[in-house]
Amino acid sequence: MGWKLTYAHDRLGKPVSGRLADLIAAIESGCEARICIDYAQDGPPIYRDLTALWIKEGQVYAQSPPVVSCCFENVYVGGDTATVGPDYEGTGLRFLDNPYYYFEIVSTRGDVDKSRWGIADHKLRRRNQGKFAMRWFTRE
Repeated sequence: MGWKLTYAHDRLGKPVSGRLADLIAAIESGCEARICIDYAQDGPPIYRDLTALWIKEGQVYAQSPPVVSCCFENVYVGGDTATVGPDYEGTGLRFLDNPYYYFEIVSTRGDVDKSRWGIADHKLRRRNQGKFAMRWFTRE
């Protein structure tokens, strides 16, 4: 069975599509969940599976599995370069030269907490928060 759009909100957490109560009911009945975060000016939207979900005071909070850092630009605004060979697609997705693990916690309030930890040194590289529009999908 495919994924179904169950709920969507703008960056301030205001409903755009579906009902939050339906998302909560799907999670409570054991459905898998994933999101699409619209990073707007920060980059293209990203689809992420969710591995841990919490329901607190009528809101959903979720954690996605860690990924290794990558970007579409030749120079990454976070400070690391993403130098690649001259024959590689100029705007293609690539791993950073000095990679880190990237973690996210999201909520139906639009909140995203991002944390980056160095792969080699296991040190916190950067942490930031933001508010983004999201689409929440479920699957039985």
